[in-house]
Amino acid sequence: MNSGITRSFPLSKWTIVLVAVFWLSAMYLNQPWKKNQITNDVVSYYSYLPATFIYHDLSLKFVENNSFFGDKFWPKDAPNGGKVIKMSAGLSILYAPFFFLGHFTAPLFHQPQDGFSMPYQVCLNISSLFYLLLGLFYLRRILLMFFTEGIVAITLLSVYFGTNLLWYSTVDGLMSHGYLFCIINAFAYHTILWHNSANVKRAIFIGLLAGLMTLVRPTLIICTLFFVFYDVYNKKSLFIKIERIKQNLKSILAIIICFLLVQLPQLLYWKYVTGSWFFFSYIGERFYFNDAHVLEGLFSFRKGWLLYTPIMILALAGIVFLKRDKKVFVSAITVPLLISIYVIFSWWCWWYGGSFSQRAMVDFYGLLSIPLAALYEKMFIEGRILIKSMMSAIIILLISLNLYQTKQFEEGMIHYDSMTRKSYLTGFFLKLPTVEWYESLEDPDYDRLVQGYPEKISESEIAGLKEWQKIALKAWNLKAVSCEVSTTGDLDAVRYERGPWERFSIIHVGGNKIALRADNGKYVSSDREKGWKLVADRENIGGWEIFELIYLGNNRVALKADNQKYVSVGEEPESRLVANGESISKRETFKIYISYKK
Repeated sequence: MNSGITRSFPLSKWTIVLVAVFWLSAMYLNQPWKKNQITNDVVSYYSYLPATFIYHDLSLKFVENNSFFGDKFWPKDAPNGGKVIKMSAGLSILYAPFFFLGHFTAPLFHQPQDGFSMPYQVCLNISSLFYLLLGLFYLRRILLMFFTEGIVAITLLSVYFGTNLLWYSTVDGLMSHGYLFCIINAFAYHTILWHNSANVKRAIFIGLLAGLMTLVRPTLIICTLFFVFYDVYNKKSLFIKIERIKQNLKSILAIIICFLLVQLPQLLYWKYVTGSWFFFSYIGERFYFNDAHVLEGLFSFRKGWLLYTPIMILALAGIVFLKRDKKVFVSAITVPLLISIYVIFSWWCWWYGGSFSQRAMVDFYGLLSIPLAALYEKMFIEGRILIKSMMSAIIILLISLNLYQTKQFEEGMIHYDSMTRKSYLTGFFLKLPTVEWYESLEDPDYDRLVQGYPEKISESEIAGLKEWQKIALKAWNLKAVSCEVSTTGDLDAVRYERGPWERFSIIHVGGNKIALRADNGKYVSSDREKGWKLVADRENIGGWEIFELIYLGNNRVALKADNQKYVSVGEEPESRLVANGESISKRETFKIYISYKK
């Protein structure tokens, strides 16, 4: 009886059912729709839908002077004065059926049809489950062409529960990655079928899917190389592939036309809003191809992909086992993967902001499942009992580690962008952060890195700062030194943000002697009559307004005042700056940030 059930509903399908049950349980426990899910990048991915179908204005003029839309649309300013949505429209197309479902059901729950109320939130979350399961469906079909039922089931379990796909289909399920996991799997599946039996109908699917994944994330045009290199593994197969393309020019033309048709709405939108057919909407951001951070992206404690998602080491190792009938995948996977890794980690923000592991790599997990399954096949089908036992233990360990680290990230014990070796090791078994853990974090200097400067500041760079270049200082309590204009001008470290009150101009006096001018236009003074407290209240530079700037390395400095004492930050909550330190300890140490915009 059990074997009959297995035949009618095989193990790999039960694996997908398990994923669905897990997802539904996570949603039931967390109930994400009770808070706004349309945040961060999702704001820009989603904006096209309410702007078009509810507010009927893609120019976003309705956003101006309306506080309701303050956190709901984040347009960028185009050179012609237009308001342009940062992300392209691909994810809005994928959201669309669920957006309309939320729109038409909102009145049934007595909710406003504003694009953001509870029914929209719920339906968008359902979309993440739909595309996750669809992606697993396509992945299962691909794997079953080449592997046994058991290997496919283990692979599906590993790819979901052993990677950050779990996070990006549940807690951050509205981000693009689960959707792209689905689209790329569908693209790969139809590519394989086209190569088995080429026809125009299949080519249309390939073109539309290629256009859609590129419309979600333009750099994923690289994934079209999967089609180009599929079944190319030596010189002979290359010539056969060229001949196949020549014989199926109608299919190739259909792919190109469908790809371009999908891009057309975006081009029309850019023309309408910016006046240009092609527009780079990531204004002020860019790739630095001469300074790719590949090693950091793969291995660093800040956001190393193979550190936080180590089961993918097995997938990479599995590439060497793609032989016999699976050699058709070798170039099709390795070429786009290697190029994509280089491109992904050439982005100025190579750690991709606040995220768990390397979220940009989630898109490729369908393709990487193939070599992962090849490795499992080698270990479980051809391996001896000891190898099978060791492999089983490794898989269980890596899945457990991913589940544990996912929970750590959710609870804040894996910081979203500031992890270091020390914070990782210190916090690995902690349930709550400690002072030592907080102090070990190193937040990236976003302003510096987006300009293409090295992350580490040199002493000569500080010495060459111009007066228009503002600096900020972060104290031992992880808060920025501030001079609030509404107060007496006392300097303290009580704000996490680095706004105007937290930025100071450096005036070089000579050597490493400097003066600091606060946002109120006054010079910072270590005033003996006020107990050597630092106060920004002086019109001119005298002895008390001159500080010795001591560079300590690792983007840290200390300041020595005219009384030959080091500037120190006192205890919270006041956290006043006082020149009373006898030596340089953590309270006399500041991380320095530099602004590069006039």
